[in-house]
Amino acid sequence: MFRQYSGLAPGAKLDAKADHLILILSAIGLLAIVGGLLGANKMAKSNPEGWGAMQYPQLVLGMLAIFTYVGVEVSIGSNLGELLMTKAFGSLTESEVAPYISLYWGGLMIGRWAGAIAVFNPAEGLKKILYIVVPYVAFGVILLAIYLAEFEVVHLLGFSACVALQIIGFFSRKRQPSTDT
Repeated sequence: MFRQYSGLAPGAKLDAKADHLILILSAIGLLAIVGGLLGANKMAKSNPEGWGAMQYPQLVLGMLAIFTYVGVEVSIGSNLGELLMTKAFGSLTESEVAPYISLYWGGLMIGRWAGAIAVFNPAEGLKKILYIVVPYVAFGVILLAIYLAEFEVVHLLGFSACVALQIIGFFSRKRQPSTDT
């Protein structure tokens, strides 16, 4: 991600000092965010007047969880292309990387579409059918977009097994997390 904004050409290397500085500044920024949120929660507990929702630890921890999730999600999407261009991961060219990045972001879309089913509160039988059909419809949309961008999609069909595995995992769960005590 840094490479996009640094003006560095693809494949150019940062020197060790620049890498070290970026790591230190990232760690300081992360500590400032975590420390600020946890500090705000602690001050809100001791004097709740004027702090509003910050006095609830589940809100603060939820904010940290979303911050971490989005950071990881964007970092993977930003660095996947560089990883796939390394010798250890296939030595793909920049033009060959695009379908895999699309599949990554599309895979996240599959989860969001499946998660949205419960919002519409369909009947229980229909809901089970939708939890099977909707991920594959979303996968079809991803493949269609990749195909329309004039990339080969046949080698991406194996991802349908990953979709099936996620559906099986979803249906095989023993208990709802919200009801566990």
